[in-house]
Amino acid sequence: MTSSRREFSAAVGLCLLGAALVLAAGSAGWLVVQVAPRPPLPTTTLRLTGGDLVPVRALGLLALAGVVALLAAKQVGRTLVGVILLAAGVGIAALTVDVLIDPRSATTLSSNASLIRTWAPWPCALGGVLIALAGALVALRGRRWAAMSDRYDSPAVRHERAAPAAADQPMAERALWEALDNGDDPTC
Repeated sequence: MTSSRREFSAAVGLCLLGAALVLAAGSAGWLVVQVAPRPPLPTTTLRLTGGDLVPVRALGLLALAGVVALLAAKQVGRTLVGVILLAAGVGIAALTVDVLIDPRSATTLSSNASLIRTWAPWPCALGGVLIALAGALVALRGRRWAAMSDRYDSPAVRHERAAPAAADQPMAERALWEALDNGDDPTC
């Protein structure tokens, strides 16, 4: 396996693993909130997930879409996908660390509510770091990797790439009929 193929596989694997961690941890409970109202009302317990506090699940879905885009994009497009993945990963990590440092800032609860932290933000932060690493790898090295072939492009698109100057000139009537006979659509 060549080094570019290993790099591509590593980027896709890091992105998939990071997105899976973010989506799973973003759906888990991050905070257990106990609100003690005035007596005789009972204490209320709420479980807040990562998705309730910050938009990590949306960024995790963006990372999954980035995996598909990595497979389909070529050179400049792949670099753009890498930058987007890097930004999404940094965003996930920053939002998660913000909740880890000060969970009360992520909620709009009164001061008489007690907060209990859970373990779930940690895998989410790790997933954000993995997505950011994948994005950095793609942004820096993605242009050199092989892309999908043009095999399934339409014949007109392949013909345009082969002879761009000829595509600008109008085809003669006989050439139009010959293109139709060959299975090409000359109107594209």
